[in-house]
Amino acid sequence: VEEGLAQSEVADAAVRLYLQRFVSDERLDALLLGCTHYPFLAGTMQAQFPALTLVDPASCLAEAAADMRREKDLLAEPGSRAPALMH
Repeated sequence: VEEGLAQSEVADAAVRLYLQRFVSDERLDALLLGCTHYPFLAGTMQAQFPALTLVDPASCLAEAAADMRREKDLLAEPGSRAPALMH
């Protein structure tokens, strides 16, 4: 991913190499994307293993934060601008 090869034959081969035995042995049906690089490979993972459930903790965390802000009425008004950060 760091070398810009997330959408390449190299990435396809790496995904296949690391996941095939777990998926084929039915030891893996869901995968937590525990690294910031893994979402870049999610399309490749899903294409090769369509039955595999991918869980991106970043989107889960963002949803939980939005829910919390909504519950506490801390959401910004649509179209409003965030205040400048102080240095």
